[in-house]
Amino acid sequence: MSAIDDIQLVDEIVEQMIQLDTTITFRQVSERSDGRFPHATSLTRREHLRERVEKAVERQKAVRAVALKFSKSSPARSAARIAALEAEVASLRDQVQLLTSSHRAAILAIGRIGGMKGWREHFPAYSEAVNTLVEMGALPQAEVQSLDPRKADT
Repeated sequence: MSAIDDIQLVDEIVEQMIQLDTTITFRQVSERSDGRFPHATSLTRREHLRERVEKAVERQKAVRAVALKFSKSSPARSAARIAALEAEVASLRDQVQLLTSSHRAAILAIGRIGGMKGWREHFPAYSEAVNTLVEMGALPQAEVQSLDPRKADT
């Protein structure tokens, strides 16, 4: 058998062991090789096979660490985290609504004092802020109608 065949067999064995969550050792790999590697030293003496098994051991540690992390998160715990996050989102939405309302009131007050001229005096560097407030619907909308002076007298 060639070295490539040996590598493929070792890769297949360790992959299967990872999938089955069987601890990877040189002895275990040699036992699963159907006599191809009769002793653990058949693997450890050949550097390319030893490296394959050692890399598989490291990969198995990483897989087990991830699996452990997910196993600690029970469905009840996950549901509780989701509920908490949904409550936080609802709270943040309420805050945005409150801030939008208060900004709308502040803009109306500024409008009474001096209108957009007053706004621009207070916030000259924030012309983009006006555009953002319009997009958010935070600026009050009103149609200005001029009164015909002749109709006002009657």
